[in-house]
Order: sequence, then C-alpha cells, then structure tokens
Amino acid sequence: MNLINNFDARAMLWVQENLRMPVLSDILVPLTRLGNAGLLFIAVAVILLCFKTTRTSGILMLISMAACFIFNDVIIKRLVARPRPFTTVPGLVTLVSPPASYSFPSGHTATAFAAAVTLFFTRKKFLGIGLVVAFFMGISRIYAGVHYPSDVIAGALVGTLTASAVGTLYKKRLRVNHNEKK
Repeated sequence: MNLINNFDARAMLWVQENLRMPVLSDILVPLTRLGNAGLLFIAVAVILLCFKTTRTSGILMLISMAACFIFNDVIIKRLVARPRPFTTVPGLVTLVSPPASYSFPSGHTATAFAAAVTLFFTRKKFLGIGLVVAFFMGISRIYAGVHYPSDVIAGALVGTLTASAVGTLYKKRLRVNHNEKK
C-alpha cells in the first residue's frame, strides 16, 4: 500500500508542477465542476428521457448512476476512508473548493464511467463520446488536486462494473420478455 501511496503523491505533485497551465485549467476546472453531484450526467440522462427513442438509455443511465453512488460513495468510500490528497501531500494546492468526503474511489469518475458504459449498452454510437468525457472527468480530478490517480482508476472500475451489471440485467430482462411473448 505504501508503494501506491508514494506513487500517487509523487504523481500529484508532478501534475501540479509540470502540467498545470492556464489553457488546461480553463478546460479541466469547469469540466470537474460540471461533474459535481453528477449534474452533467444527470442532465444528459434527463435530455435522453425527453425522446421516445432514447428514453430507455436515460432510465438506465439514472439507474446505473444511482447504483454507482450507493456502491462508490455510500459503501466503498466509507469503508476505505482515504483522506484527500490535499490533506496528506505537502505543497499540493487544489484548483477547486476542497471536497469534504473521502477520496477513494472518485465519485465523479465513477459516475462518468457509469454513464458512458450505459451508453455502450443502449446507444453504441455515443460510446466514444461518453468514454472521452469520462476519461477527461477522471483526469480533471487529478489535475484539480482532489483525487489521487488510484482513486480515479478505482472510480472508473466501479462505474464500469456497476453499469455493466445494470446493462446485463436489462438485456437479460429483454430476452426473458421476448421469450415470454413467443
């Protein structure tokens, strides 16, 4: 565990010292703020709910994100209780208001990947866009100084696994309903 913590701390300081620049901050800081409370992804899901052809995608996104929140923020974060990097890495400065919750895993990243993977199950043509946004959401959390790289990787895994489970259950239910109609 010390190996991961040491890598994470060095990576955070390296990002701060070598990658932070106005042009990236102008992109990544607003992106990370859009992820607060899952607002960006909830908004996308609500838009999808407005159209009959995408309604299922919107419903499944909301289910995936709700399940992801429970697993990630209610269960895992409280069990692991990892402090945020700005509280443990001397010299690290955050670019956003410091969150009060625990660090591991990243909720922003988990929600982003839950939304993107749900799109894979329901609207494959949007998968690329979803994954790009999810990837940069995770990067934005490291860049802003509020999550370690391992928090982001774990959040991506939680979001992916949760949405995969929801998508698999949905597809299984479709097969059962299809077989019952025969």
